[in-house]
Amino acid sequence: MVAEIDRDRILSMAKKVEKQGFGDLLQKAHSRLLSGQVNLGTTALPELRLWLGSCPFKAAPAQNWSPGTMAILIDWAAKARWTYPEQFTVLFGLLSRDMPAWLDGLHKIARYKSAIKSMVKLAAKLPEVFAGIHIQEIKAPGSLSFSLTKDKARRDLLSTVERLVDKGTAGTTMEMLKKHLGTEDVEGRLRKACRLELKLHAEMQLVLFYENNPSLAPQMKFMGSSKKACFDCHQYLLHHPLKLQVEACHQKIYPSWMPPPYCTKVPGIYNRNAPFARLGDKIEQLLKHELKVALTTPRRPKTQDSTAGPSLTRTATAPMQ
Repeated sequence: MVAEIDRDRILSMAKKVEKQGFGDLLQKAHSRLLSGQVNLGTTALPELRLWLGSCPFKAAPAQNWSPGTMAILIDWAAKARWTYPEQFTVLFGLLSRDMPAWLDGLHKIARYKSAIKSMVKLAAKLPEVFAGIHIQEIKAPGSLSFSLTKDKARRDLLSTVERLVDKGTAGTTMEMLKKHLGTEDVEGRLRKACRLELKLHAEMQLVLFYENNPSLAPQMKFMGSSKKACFDCHQYLLHHPLKLQVEACHQKIYPSWMPPPYCTKVPGIYNRNAPFARLGDKIEQLLKHELKVALTTPRRPKTQDSTAGPSLTRTATAPMQ
């Protein structure tokens, strides 16, 4: 059922793995295993041979797969990650530190198996949480064009920096920004990065749904997603009355992030703009700190967005409250 509901996403990941050359590597790995070219210590096990040979990538192109075939791939990828990790590493030559791009996609597909398993265990342990539950497809809203007012469009970077730090140090801060970003045109670089096409992230879509359908608000205030929450979503949820929680936050700020589109006031409801106002204050505090401290320190390494790839212990995340 899961493979059928999320067919488009699974198929998209499978096509990406296929395009990155996994099919050819699979054929070579299977040939090495059957010919005994690799010493795995378990090459005599028929289960390992059957598993490697049952991969859907050997049978047909991904675009022709049915939901049933995708379910087989989910199980196959899960075994590659958790049942035969050592053998998989040797067969596919993953002994170096530089992991191939297709491995991340395969790990994401495998995560479907662990997510389903965890959900079934939770349902067995806390059946009351799932009482009356129903699955409903919600169409994601399209992007929204955002236009700056004439005053904000004319405001230059220097005046903004002067507002955030002491005026006497604004010039020095600008020079540090040039060095930190590796460009003389800092303002041009930042304006280019700030898109005016805003998107409503999945977390904000759920917030909007539950606000408009308060009778369906979940008993368990936990929000699951295939990726870690961004900084904006995480902070917004912390200040929101629903008190929804996410698994982890990768601490990235996206210029294209959009808050829930509140256009009308609902009688008797809390101030819907309050979480957004508090988020704005938080970002301004962070900006002041970063401009004073972070520009003199090495740039932080990038963290993984997705929790479906490396485990949470391998990528830094913000502590969940």
